Amino acid sequence: LLVESELGKNSFDVKTNINVKDFFSTYTTGQWDVCFIDLSLDEGAEAGIKVIEYIRRKVDQKIPIVALSRMDDFE
Repeated sequence: LLVESELGKNSFDVKTNINVKDFFSTYTTGQWDVCFIDLSLDEGAEAGIKVIEYIRRKVDQKIPIVALSRMDDFE
């Protein structure tokens, strides 16, 4: 939400999703310049990584992706 708030203050159009289903619904209905993805979405610790892998393989191999994590320790 910090990223959303800061980007919004600078007139960026920001869409936020809290789970994989909502993300794909939003992502496939628009054109995006960059994608910020939390590595630990609500579906589990690996969900964000799986979303990134899917985007790279199937959807858009060129969109910049910024991976974020709310975890204290990532292995």
